[in-house]
Amino acid sequence: MGRAPRLLSLVALGCLVVFSLLPVLWMLLSTLKLNIEIFSDPPVWIPGNVGQALEQNWWLALASRTEGGLGGINSTLDSLVIAVANTVLVILIATPAAYALVRFKTGGKHLPIWILSQRILPPIAVVIPYFLLFRQLDLLDTHLGLILVYVTFNLPLAIWLLRGFFSDIPGEVEEAALVGGCSRFQAMRRVTLPLALPGVAVTMLFCFIFAWNEFLFAIMLTQRRVVTLPVIIPGLLYAGAVEPRFGPLFTLTTVSLLPILVTSFFLQKYIIRGL
Repeated sequence: MGRAPRLLSLVALGCLVVFSLLPVLWMLLSTLKLNIEIFSDPPVWIPGNVGQALEQNWWLALASRTEGGLGGINSTLDSLVIAVANTVLVILIATPAAYALVRFKTGGKHLPIWILSQRILPPIAVVIPYFLLFRQLDLLDTHLGLILVYVTFNLPLAIWLLRGFFSDIPGEVEEAALVGGCSRFQAMRRVTLPLALPGVAVTMLFCFIFAWNEFLFAIMLTQRRVVTLPVIIPGLLYAGAVEPRFGPLFTLTTVSLLPILVTSFFLQKYIIRGL
């Protein structure tokens, strides 16, 4: 590729990056603006009173309701507990299940397709049965209830993804470990699992994102004690206020992006290898 086409490609990519990141930059700047600056025409790019905006936006959005805030910190902790617990449980169950499908051909060729079909099921079709069941089991408005639901929906996808990664690892590698004196479990733990870590990382990220961003089950199966970020964010616009509260809304939206960005940053090496 010549210098001119390469330069044009870089310019086009740079414009695309700026176009993609501009809404995110505007959202971040809006968390440091007062309401009058957010609605200003022409737009205000540089916040004029950051200290007051931090109190109006960040403190109000994150402080608990008992302190006069909107409860963002409580919702963040609820979302974090549910997403992390869901991810850990799914990986612990899906890893041996996917391994058994690949190495022992458990269920033949039809079981993997049936497992994947459970993920294709529309969530709206089962949310009412879940509600009725959880009401009988006293699991409504609890962390455990949402964790169990998310495990149910994440598990088929996780098994399918990990099955693909395990199938790419040659069986001869494990056979060599078995000949060397390892048991089947030791061969899986010491040989196969380390080779499949990129796939495990990608699967963990998918499971975490689904549980972190899920809205339908969260709003149907929780009420007051457990309120996740996707549920609380839409209600911030007019939460006890006459005019829209875009500052707190942008603040909690920014907070909701941070765990995904941090997780992706630390797992980027495995994610790139996995993809």
